[in-house]
Amino acid sequence: MTNFPHFVFYDRSSASRLSNVLELPMTISDVYGSDFNESNYEEAVKVWLDVITRNMANFAPTVLLLHPTKLIKLTAEELVLNSFPSGVLVMDLESYGDFWRNRVALPFETEQSGEILTISFQSPEEEIDPRLSLTIRDGARLAEIKILWNGNPVSHYEIDPWTGGDVIVSNIHVKEFADVGDWVQY
Repeated sequence: MTNFPHFVFYDRSSASRLSNVLELPMTISDVYGSDFNESNYEEAVKVWLDVITRNMANFAPTVLLLHPTKLIKLTAEELVLNSFPSGVLVMDLESYGDFWRNRVALPFETEQSGEILTISFQSPEEEIDPRLSLTIRDGARLAEIKILWNGNPVSHYEIDPWTGGDVIVSNIHVKEFADVGDWVQY
């Protein structure tokens, strides 16, 4: 169905209204065959890494559930953590849920004038979460994408091609950076 967090419906029906419960779908787990053990944990880790790599190719998150019932599961967790492809961000479940809840709550508006798209964020926060990204459908055909933060122009962001004519806007930073050392914190 989806790897992405979503709010669940009341009454388990898409005809009902959305609840305030944010579901964080589990993608993979340590339920592997009849028993997760010393003879199959390396095979499980290979499967997990394959799923993670495929999800990365689709810009999709992966949630791994490990039950702390056997020491071999700690070994498997360490192996997968040490084998991640470059660019994987590891988060605990609470931080991951907080990111998605804050992402949904961040108000923004868009306005297009000719071939210029303006995205306006309004927030009392001092900085936008640098992990936030936006997909702009047919963004490659635009002459310019402008970002405003509380009415002020933002000049620090990246635009990368995605699929078809879509683009991804990411690494949005409100503050200017004096030198590379300031950037490192992000």
